Amino acid sequence: MLVALKMFLALGVPWLAGITMISALWSKASVGRVAAVLGYGYFLGIVLAVLLLLALDHLLGGWHYLLVQCLLASIALGAGIRFRHWLPLPPSPEQLLSATGRIWAQSSIPVRVIAGGVIVLVVGRFAVYLLQVLWMPVFAWDAWATWSHIAKTLFEADGLSFVTSDERFLTSSLIPLAQVWQALALGRWDESLVNLPWWVAGLALPLALYGQLRGAGVDRLPSLIFVYVLVALPMYGVHVMLGGYFELWLSAFIALAVMAGYHIAAGLNRRQWLLFLICVAIIPFLDRHTIIHAAILLGAFMTGAISGRWLAALAAGGAILLLAWIYTLGIDLPLPKEGRIIVNSETFYFSRVGSFSQAPAWGALWQRLMADGTWLLLWFIAPWVIILGVLRFPEPGHRLVGISVITILALVLAVNLFTKEQINLVNGTGINRHLLAIVPALLFWVALVLGLRATGATCPDDGQTRGLSWPRVSRSIKWRAGKSE
Repeated sequence: MLVALKMFLALGVPWLAGITMISALWSKASVGRVAAVLGYGYFLGIVLAVLLLLALDHLLGGWHYLLVQCLLASIALGAGIRFRHWLPLPPSPEQLLSATGRIWAQSSIPVRVIAGGVIVLVVGRFAVYLLQVLWMPVFAWDAWATWSHIAKTLFEADGLSFVTSDERFLTSSLIPLAQVWQALALGRWDESLVNLPWWVAGLALPLALYGQLRGAGVDRLPSLIFVYVLVALPMYGVHVMLGGYFELWLSAFIALAVMAGYHIAAGLNRRQWLLFLICVAIIPFLDRHTIIHAAILLGAFMTGAISGRWLAALAAGGAILLLAWIYTLGIDLPLPKEGRIIVNSETFYFSRVGSFSQAPAWGALWQRLMADGTWLLLWFIAPWVIILGVLRFPEPGHRLVGISVITILALVLAVNLFTKEQINLVNGTGINRHLLAIVPALLFWVALVLGLRATGATCPDDGQTRGLSWPRVSRSIKWRAGKSE
């Protein structure tokens, strides 16, 4: 019981601090507000805990878990008092039951059956995932070799003082420190319990996805279905159960940034610009190469702020200028944490993966994406969704999401097809982890592109009704968009 209380406080106090700090970024009338605040709150709260842990280690030396918990509790209390009118506090049990009953009564029997079944499936999967985390019948050796051994060393060393300047880049990642945080709460290293932040992250991301889909105008039922699609993906489940990998966190922060960026560009909730900037700022500290993902997201955000004609002219002019520069002077650019990137008329060299000179292994790519079943039917659907999405690029929100998804996807495919990383594609040990980074954002885009938009979704900024109705075939089971969730 004491261990459970320690784990609850280690995860709950940062989560509460994150919730109280960002609750004012949604108006009280925002659809999907509660789920979105809960989802974003966890990720920002756990990052805040790690940053405070690092700051106190730098100022005082060593890990000061109890002091950090006190600071987080103070932040939660202060922000809760300051933003008390915006906190997503649950209504009384009577009001909650009444609202739930009203929504249930307004929906048809098929909707009730489908929604109830989806909720049961989601809850069941997370129960299974939790058992895997606690019992650990499968051990994540790759995660241990890459990240967890660093976390255990940092925990036993009680700080960063032993790390030399040459090795400090290893601790620049937030991933090992999430495990250190859990071990400090427990008072000892436990191979299973230190991975609980991954399980909660796997739960918080679908909450954020549901809330942002509802805020974008997607009805309750399709929002639930897309949440289940994400949770049911085998690769997603593996990274929730086998904690220690950074890809789950990278995919979460990319999705959080993309979803916030869409709401800004589409004019649905311009308060979320702060969320976008925070998420993008965190991404470079997840791994050595993730600064590239952050740069892509910033570039995509700029495209959402430029009108279509000016964007086309700017893109054409930039492409011509870039090609001319490459074929005349070439590019030799040092990158933070990544070495160098060299591009000229004869070579394309990136120090992390080498030259882009391999003959592509299309058969291996088909095997990993289509035949293995790791992604179910996602990559059979994705090409058609991308084509439909490109047609909606005149809309700033779709342009921002689409450019983010397509660029990161193209980068992953290029690296795995044309560089020395191809051996991991053939062996099936690399590309699926790399693709996970973009999948939650891709699912968000799929929901938007398919046009599953609710009638009557209220825009927090101007109070205007936005969005389209469901396709005609689905109108018989449509739910009404409520004022709150």
